[in-house]
Amino acid sequence: MSEVSTGKPPFENISHQTDNFQLNIINGLRPRFAFGMPDFYIKLAERCMDNDPMKRPTAKEVYVQFQEWEIILNKEQEKLNKDQIKIKNKFLEADRIIPTLSTISHEDQDVISTCQSISKLDISEKFNQTDNQDSDIINLEVP
Repeated sequence: MSEVSTGKPPFENISHQTDNFQLNIINGLRPRFAFGMPDFYIKLAERCMDNDPMKRPTAKEVYVQFQEWEIILNKEQEKLNKDQIKIKNKFLEADRIIPTLSTISHEDQDVISTCQSISKLDISEKFNQTDNQDSDIINLEVP
């Protein structure tokens, strides 16, 4: 889900073969998401990456959620309720924002950190290690 948001594999500039990397994952290292991704999408992804496998949604739950999002995105605005309109608008806004984001790798970010377009994104080398929270989320279809 991180790769869908950023267009890049998670941790693409970190060697996956080191014990440190594996320990960092165990200790909560998680990929970042592109600026502009809807918060409910990120919360679902965080649930999928929960350290406790029992707290992770099933593949079926994720699929159903994605289907709900797809239905919302394909429905005419007039046929949506207020909450569905908010969801659709957040996805449409992400569709406008994300293609404009830089595709610069993490290694290069320090070199160009003074670039205005990058600094507006609040990019850092630190990965999000906040506690994962369960939340109700709504859906988009996976092929």
